[in-house]
Amino acid sequence: MNDDFYRAFEDALRGGSELIKNCLTIRLPFVEPLLLSCPDALAIDPGCSYGGEK
Repeated sequence: MNDDFYRAFEDALRGGSELIKNCLTIRLPFVEPLLLSCPDALAIDPGCSYGGEK
């Protein structure tokens, strides 16, 4: 399977990177306080998927 095929497959099932970025933006008000309260955190798991609808 080549990279172009897999990228098209991903985009068809979950949407392109702009759609995902826009869907994740709505979570920032919830994630930003966590970042402030845990400045040494290496990762924050905001939940499964990106919360978008296609």
